[in-house]
Amino acid sequence: MIKAENPFDSADLVARWRANAERRAAFLQVATERMLDAAGVAAGAHVLDLGTGTGDTAVLAALRVGPEGRVLATDVSEAMVRAAAETASEAGLQNVECRRLDAAVLAGLEPGAFDSVIARFSLMFVDDLDGALAGIARALKPGGRLGALVWGPAERNAYNSMSLRVARRKGLLRVPDAQVTRPFRLGSSEKLAEAGRAAGMEAGVQEIPVEVLAPTQDSALEGMRATSVTQLILGALSETEQTRLEAAMRAEMETFRERDGYRFRGLALLLQGRKPAPTS
Repeated sequence: MIKAENPFDSADLVARWRANAERRAAFLQVATERMLDAAGVAAGAHVLDLGTGTGDTAVLAALRVGPEGRVLATDVSEAMVRAAAETASEAGLQNVECRRLDAAVLAGLEPGAFDSVIARFSLMFVDDLDGALAGIARALKPGGRLGALVWGPAERNAYNSMSLRVARRKGLLRVPDAQVTRPFRLGSSEKLAEAGRAAGMEAGVQEIPVEVLAPTQDSALEGMRATSVTQLILGALSETEQTRLEAAMRAEMETFRERDGYRFRGLALLLQGRKPAPTS
């Protein structure tokens, strides 16, 4: 397990993310399509993908924009950038460029270079959200659009927050609270929309229900292990404590059992932004 402050630099997490790509695509399909629609990702568009991870969203965007469009897939983690480049190459795509870039520091991008900006569950990890949104607004062409997904509150996302909830209850949380709650820090629709407007965009937020379906405990637990929250929590524990925590998580999962397996309901927030065109 990892002990670094930034779990996204972990080779172990990158491997888990790639292994869980199919499961992630299934439960995020609706939310992802709505994000791409909100950002206006269409044929010929130039797209900036912030926090691409292992390249899932970059591939989807590249297929939409076609050979006349292009996608700049970025991530703050060099390990993720390498994985994204491999994903794009395996998909046979020639219109994807992968680059290490901190979403909080977009000053190096050409102003007005992009029709669309997408960010799937990455803005929560940016320390300077206002700076990131201002950079996004600069990078967009007039009339260009942003689609960004973030998680709703922890209490509305049982799957992603299970390790945190159980670790607290069992006295096994050895990581600073602020560090492990980062995925849920943008869970207020009102504040998120206000941040978009403060950056100079026309902005609004939609709630999107999501569901994780897992046929077995093992498959549910493997998906949870691939989250940054669980990686951080487990990374601070001894092997014995890890075993205790995972046993307690399995017990907690039983409250989500249904006839077809395990069903975890969650909530994503979609920030939609548009850079106003200049008035004549």
